[in-house]
Amino acid sequence: MDQEQTIWKGTPSQYINLKAYILCVLAAAVTLFVSLSIQSEYTERHGEDTPSYFFILMIAGVIIPLVIALWKAFTIKANEYILTNQRFISKVGLFGKHTDEIELYRIKDYHIEQPFFFRLFNIGTIILETSDRTHPTYTLRGVPHPEQLRDNIRTNVEHRRNEGGRVREIEMT
Repeated sequence: MDQEQTIWKGTPSQYINLKAYILCVLAAAVTLFVSLSIQSEYTERHGEDTPSYFFILMIAGVIIPLVIALWKAFTIKANEYILTNQRFISKVGLFGKHTDEIELYRIKDYHIEQPFFFRLFNIGTIILETSDRTHPTYTLRGVPHPEQLRDNIRTNVEHRRNEGGRVREIEMT
């Protein structure tokens, strides 16, 4: 049996969270702007500094959206896709890891979805149709250069199926 070699390794692109990042930054900016406006209004009306709890609310209103954005970034970065010459491996999870493996000879078909927003950044979603019972379809979200990866998967699937006639799958309907 030939040695297993890593062909490709990657993580989903952070661009799939771009909308969330923009919303978080906007929420923090709006909170800061509104807080500073309220603070200046309060100072003008009462002739004194704003109460200390106001600063706590202002800081929380700025920090919470930024923490959400960081959480989303770490969650994406914790996902890993690995293509070897024998199988496809997916590792998902920030604190605990969940690993799925699909033997390449079980992959039947491949689809790429690239909405307009993804096409701008040359990322896409690859959908693998398999004969695997646990994962009849497997989705790789936000992978960079999806056409290249799909071709790489296809080439290795064909190679795995044709290597010496050792691996065959019979489809019965």
